[in-house]
Amino acid sequence: MAYFANGSEGDYLDAQCCECVLPDDAPCPILFMQMTYNYEQFDNHGERTKISDVMNCLVNYKGVCQMKPLLDKLKVLRSV
Repeated sequence: MAYFANGSEGDYLDAQCCECVLPDDAPCPILFMQMTYNYEQFDNHGERTKISDVMNCLVNYKGVCQMKPLLDKLKVLRSV
């Protein structure tokens, strides 16, 4: 998962969240994981942890949410 050292680095993910098909009041598990475990992706020596490897399945190294394309596709399929 992308590591965001500060709030402005997470703007790219925030922009994706704003376009997401999930309602604003629905809890997003991807955003929850990012916000909760962002700083645990590296140990005290700056080495990647196993948490980082697992979280990369949710948001890749470039900060692209891996769930959003699936939700967008589902929305299109439901509208047909």
